[in-house]
Amino acid sequence: MNFQKSYYANVISNRMVNMETTPDFLIPNIYHYGSSFSGPEDICLQFLHLLGGGNIRTDFPMSFSFHPMPYCLILYTTKGGGRISHAGNTFSVTEGSLAYIDCNNTFSLHSFILPWHFMLFFIDGKDLELYRLILPDFGIVFQIPEYSFVKSCFQSLLSVSTYVHIPHILFMHKHLSEILSTICLYGKPVNTAADKNVPGYLAELYDLLEHHYDKSFSLDQCEELFHISKYRLCREFSASYGLPPLKYLIKKRLEEAKKMLLTTDWTVHEISSKVGYDNVNHFINLFKKDTGLTPGSFRQKALADQHASHLPSQ
Repeated sequence: MNFQKSYYANVISNRMVNMETTPDFLIPNIYHYGSSFSGPEDICLQFLHLLGGGNIRTDFPMSFSFHPMPYCLILYTTKGGGRISHAGNTFSVTEGSLAYIDCNNTFSLHSFILPWHFMLFFIDGKDLELYRLILPDFGIVFQIPEYSFVKSCFQSLLSVSTYVHIPHILFMHKHLSEILSTICLYGKPVNTAADKNVPGYLAELYDLLEHHYDKSFSLDQCEELFHISKYRLCREFSASYGLPPLKYLIKKRLEEAKKMLLTTDWTVHEISSKVGYDNVNHFINLFKKDTGLTPGSFRQKALADQHASHLPSQ
C-alpha cells in the first residue's frame, strides 16, 4: 500500500464547532517517485525522504485522529499552536516548537491557538530506524534552540519538487538528517505540569493563558478540545489557580497592559490590541474597573509620581 492510500485509510477528520476539514488539508503536497524508485528495496529509498505534507495555515478549528501507519511525522509551528494527544499524554505545539511523532502509534492533532501556521511532513526511509532507536516510541515536542537550523531546513524542504529524482532525494536526506539530529540532541519533552498534583489539561490551560493571553479565547473551544465540560474546567482551574479561566485571563491582560503603559510609548489603542482586546472601549472599562483610573490617567499618574520622587527635598 502506498503512502497516499495508507494515509486516507488511517486519518479521520473530526467535526469541530459544526465544521469538518478533510484529511487532504494536511497533505497539500504528495511526493511521487518515478520508475527508478518503484521497488520497496530500492537503494535510494533507504535514505530519509518525504511522503506528503507542506506549509499549512488554519484560521478555524480543526481536529484529526490517526490510526497507526508505518511512517513518522515532523511538525514545526511558526505561529499560533495546537495539541497532540497520545496514550493519555497531551503536548502543546506552540510558536517555535518542533514535534516528532512516530505514526506507528495512534494519536490525534488539534488546533488550539488560532490562527495556527505550521510546516508538516510525513517521512520514511530505512535510515529512520536509526533515529527510532534513540527517540521515544510515541514522539516528542520541544522548543528548539534559537540558533537551530531547523526552520531553514523546513523551508528548504518546501522547495523540493513533488516529482522526485535522485538529486531531490539526496537533498531531502540532508535536511531531514539535520532536523532529526536536532531532535535527538536537544529534544526534551515539554513538562506540561510542573506541579504533579495539577492535571495536565489544567496546566496546559494555565500555560495558554500565561503565554498566549493576546489570542482569542473560548471556553467552548476548550470544552471540545479537552473533552471536559467548561463548568468543570472553571471549577478545577479556580481550585488550582485561585480564579476561573476568564477572570484569570483578564487579570493577566491587565497586568501586561500596566507594564506596557509604564515602559513604552505605545498608545492606549495599540496596547489594547497587544493584550487581546480589539474593542478599546471595552479595554478601558475593564482597566478602570480594576484600577479606578483610565489607562491614560494611570500612565500620567505614574509619570507624575516618578517626577515627584526625583525632586530635591526642601
